Amino acid sequence: AAADGSDGSTAAAAANGDGPAAAAAAAAGSGPVSSDGDSRVALQLRASRAEMEAGAIRQQLSAMQEQWALLESRMAEATAAADDARAAAAKAETDLAELSTAYNSLEAHAFAVEEQLKQLQQQQENDPAAAAAGGGGVASGSDGEIDQQRRLT
Repeated sequence: AAADGSDGSTAAAAANGDGPAAAAAAAAGSGPVSSDGDSRVALQLRASRAEMEAGAIRQQLSAMQEQWALLESRMAEATAAADDARAAAAKAETDLAELSTAYNSLEAHAFAVEEQLKQLQQQQENDPAAAAAGGGGVASGSDGEIDQQRRLT
């Protein structure tokens, strides 16, 4: 008896190309009984190829995720550096504005002191009696202050 439970005459008829079993096998486009084994091997081969492709895709995905993480960290570093540079520029701008204000204040004070000196010198020239009566000490004190101011600037 055959493995499928039929008698051997049907299998022999199919192998000879006679009878309904041969017609069914021809319609399916497969050969004799070994077609099940071939289809299983083909399925296993396709599954193996799919597993290999999936493994390769997983590796590519892993590499791309690593690259993504690296790019994200580099971008975070660049953003932090840009923020630091902006903060430093803003501080430098503020410091420069403060220095400019201080310089302008000193310059205005120097002009005011020079103007006082000119006024005192003119006053001394116009009123020599006041200078002789004690005004000279004020003028000479002012001259000393002015000289000191000039040395500082």
